[in-house]
Amino acid sequence: IGTHESLNNVEMKDVIDFTNANYVPQHATMMVVGDFTGEQIGPMLQNAFPMELLVNPELPEDAPLVDQSYCQARVDSDVEVDVEAWLEANPPIDREISYHKAGVEKKTAIMAWSLPGGYRQDQPLMEITANMLTSAVATYLNPDFDARTDSLDSLSNVGCWLNAEEHGSTATCFIEMSNSADPEDVIEKAADGLYQLWNFNNRPYMRAIFGNAKNSQMAGVFRTVDEISSLFSERATSTALFTHFTGKGQYFANVFNSLFHVDEGKAVELAQNFLHRDRYVAVVLEPYGQDDIVVDSSDAEYHGKT
Repeated sequence: IGTHESLNNVEMKDVIDFTNANYVPQHATMMVVGDFTGEQIGPMLQNAFPMELLVNPELPEDAPLVDQSYCQARVDSDVEVDVEAWLEANPPIDREISYHKAGVEKKTAIMAWSLPGGYRQDQPLMEITANMLTSAVATYLNPDFDARTDSLDSLSNVGCWLNAEEHGSTATCFIEMSNSADPEDVIEKAADGLYQLWNFNNRPYMRAIFGNAKNSQMAGVFRTVDEISSLFSERATSTALFTHFTGKGQYFANVFNSLFHVDEGKAVELAQNFLHRDRYVAVVLEPYGQDDIVVDSSDAEYHGKT
């Protein structure tokens, strides 16, 4: 959300200009869910929002308010990424481990790898491969953990996932450790486990972590059906984001079709290209001490209020 310095330099004019340039109808996708018919949607929206927020000026004047046949594609989901060109254009900028105070209970390392943008054919592949990171890293940090027999749900100190965005995605792992541990040693040990993603000498292990990750990803998609709408996920949000970027309304059909076609070889290839020790960046978060906590507003300054 920015630093004190960046927030203090935000002026009201910056906020107004950004809002006027970006929060416009042609940039919006609305997903409406509930117990009603399609014919009721138009009047409902007109009662809830001003017309200038509902009508896309790029559409003809006589276009229906609710036109399910029209949706702008903001990402060409059928284009395959040129891996070599992408890697050359997107190297890690600063690989020096940085340290920050944060609201964490335990010292925590965050490792991250950049990947191509999401909402394309290979997003499920990236999600499954990022999920496999959990097993690879946990195997080296937890000697008693066996990915072939143990559930990932049993892990509390390691977790990896994919944050998919329009222009670039990020595979991220968090690693909690004791406050006496050397975080750089822990990060190095976690990096040692990355080869497990393509360890051809132990194919049963690779197949196990791939199968676990694929099943976990499919289960996660199924869970989004249980709840219709929430702030960050579930059926409406997942469908709205997918439709907003791809122009396709059938989120579940598309994502499951892609998941079914992800195989172990593709996951290994993606890991070899993107998820190795030369491409991660890392930060270490340390718990606040008593002297770090400010209980008044003495260090607050906000210039944009005028």
